[in-house]
Formats: sequence, C-alpha cells, structure tokens
Amino acid sequence: MSDGAFPLPEGKDMLMLEYFADDLPVHTIGIVAMSAAYLAGCVADSIDRTPAVIAATLSDPQSLAAAEAFCLGADPEHPDNVTVIELSDGYSGFYMADSLYRMCPDLTARYDFFFPYAGGTALGMYRYMRDYSGPWMVVGMDMDQSDLAPDNMCCSMIKRIDRAIVLWMDSYIRGEEIPLRTIHGMESGLISLSPSEGYETLIEDVTARHRNRAIEIEQIYTEILSSR
Repeated sequence: MSDGAFPLPEGKDMLMLEYFADDLPVHTIGIVAMSAAYLAGCVADSIDRTPAVIAATLSDPQSLAAAEAFCLGADPEHPDNVTVIELSDGYSGFYMADSLYRMCPDLTARYDFFFPYAGGTALGMYRYMRDYSGPWMVVGMDMDQSDLAPDNMCCSMIKRIDRAIVLWMDSYIRGEEIPLRTIHGMESGLISLSPSEGYETLIEDVTARHRNRAIEIEQIYTEILSSR
C-alpha cells in the first residue's frame, strides 16, 4: 500500500488499528501499552515477587516493547535479570492457550507473578489458575479479565480501543482534519492498569508513585515503534 500498489477507491478511506508507523496512506490508530506494562512490573517489584513475562513472540515489535517495559518496572537496576519466555518465533504464539496451560505446572513452581502478553494464549494460564489454587499473581490483558482468574488476577492492562474508534469517528463525522497517524498513551485515558477487587490500594499507590516515569518510558517506546 505504501507504494500505491493497492490504492483506495476515490473518496474512500480506511482506518487501521494498532499500527504505529507512518508509512501507509491510510488513517491509523495505535494505543501504546508500554506505560501500563511498566506499571505492572512496578507492582511485582513493590510486593517482592518473582516475575516472568510470557511473550507470544518477540518478533512482534509491540510484544518486545511491552516485555522490555515490564522488565524495567520489575527490576529497575537489572531489568535483564527478569525472565522472558518466548512461546514462538512467529505469530502462532498468540494461539497456544492449551500449550501454555500444560506449561503452567513448571512455570508456577518457579515464578509467582506473570505478565502474559500473548493475546488469546493467556487464557491457558488463567484457566490453570482457576483449576488449581496457588499464591500466584497474573495480569489481565486488553480488558478487565478479573473474572477469568478471580483469586489470582491483581490487575488488568486495559486498552480502550472502542473509545479510540468513537473519538476518531466523531472527528470524521464533524469533518475535522485528522492526521493519518493517531497514537494514544496513558494521558489520553485510553490505556490504564485497572485493579481487581481487593487490589485497589496497591495498584493506585504504584500508579501514583511511578506514573511520571511510566509516561517517559511510553514516549521512548512510541518513538521506537513508530520507526519500525
């Protein structure tokens, strides 16, 4: 599309979600998750947990950035010491819920705080934590998923993609000039770390103490993602 190989019909437009580069002649919306990922890492650090990132694939720029941001929060002095487990070298890593379920006995024996940035694959870990009781904590992804592992999910990293689309459509309908690329971060209110019931004080305290640094990290990764 960037070289005009697939031109849009005259008078038509396209809205592409979760795309950060500016190399396409269509409108794009991206919600940067690195601020919330960093704060999730800070939660693990603040309660002295042994964390692990479960990444669908590190070949995906957003997955790599989210993993790195979490590690920065979980161990500010030595982020490379935080374990990152890559499930696949390709996008099949987003569709491995059953495989992750089978990995959980070993994972939960070694770690007790999980950041599963793996799309639908994370459902395998949530299901395991429903089936077996344990002192583990896990972060929900993209929406409030606390009902999927109510005894173990301390918070969810919520992306308000629905709200981002509504805001874009409102501007489009009003005939306002819209830049081809729109990127939303924490200050927009469209990405946040939302506490599960019983964890409100912990998550709110961590967010208050680390919010400014989270926004700084978000800006760094926004530039990185935009250039990839």
